[in-house]
Amino acid sequence: MKKAVIFDIDDLLFTTKVRRKVYDYDKVKYDANTVKKNYEEGEYFIYDSPLPFATDLPKVFNDAGYVLIYITGRRKSMLGATFEQFNLYEIPYNKKLVFHKDTKQQNTTQYKSEVYDYLSQQGYDVQYFFDDDDGNCDMAQDKGVKYIYQTLSNFVEEVYTDKIKTDLNWFF
Repeated sequence: MKKAVIFDIDDLLFTTKVRRKVYDYDKVKYDANTVKKNYEEGEYFIYDSPLPFATDLPKVFNDAGYVLIYITGRRKSMLGATFEQFNLYEIPYNKKLVFHKDTKQQNTTQYKSEVYDYLSQQGYDVQYFFDDDDGNCDMAQDKGVKYIYQTLSNFVEEVYTDKIKTDLNWFF
């Protein structure tokens, strides 16, 4: 088994508050179809910014030998823009382990559950799960993931205060 960690992206690694406000404004001000097309291609990611520890924790897990897996509600049409975003902030990733939904209509929790099952069948032992959504965290708990966090800061706080022990080399 390969020890692994799963990260969500939006509102876990990157805040989307500005993106959503600009998108909503642009839909009213400009041609809605063009705006939606640009959004679906990830053009609005320029308005995202990393949340605390978003650039550090993936590196720490990677350095400790964990396989980094990203499962997001973003669509496949946004995949290239996601890689650009990761490259810009130097977040390590393997293109084959960045999973995006096919369509907006696809249920995100169900999608993440299916990807999790696929990864388990491929020999990945998911030890940590980071996702800001309650439903996704409940799914991970049902799958038996031991360490589940809705923010990166919660994880760092638990490690720093010795509430959990890890095999990670820390940057403190």
